[in-house]
Amino acid sequence: MPDYSPPYIIGRVVTLTASAQITGGQVLEVSGSGTVQPCATTASQKVIGVAADDVPSTGRVTIYGFGPVHETPVGTAQTVTAGDQIGSFNTPPGSVATIAPASAPPVGQDANNARAVLGVALTTATAPNKVRWMEGM
Repeated sequence: MPDYSPPYIIGRVVTLTASAQITGGQVLEVSGSGTVQPCATTASQKVIGVAADDVPSTGRVTIYGFGPVHETPVGTAQTVTAGDQIGSFNTPPGSVATIAPASAPPVGQDANNARAVLGVALTTATAPNKVRWMEGM
């Protein structure tokens, strides 16, 4: 089995494409596969970090991310969409899949669901391809 090194870990700095105009210091969320925008909703679950500089739409923006970025295979028959919260998957072992938000979880289940979240998908991928994702806070 090959060794593994995360694509972005040092300093938790990542560069992605802006899908809207961005001002340095704005909180950013995933807006599409490999793209980000200023956070557009209250308590967004797609937030990944803070913009380091000003960029126009379609420009490359440096982001001070909340966690390292990883690349992991998507589970069998699964699709992960950029912005999804992801968690571990069992087929094949060590893969990931989207964690669907619970609409009305039983008491205490919401805390368990939150612990299952590994991070936020930065790209879109289908099995058996790899998806890039940022660890959660």
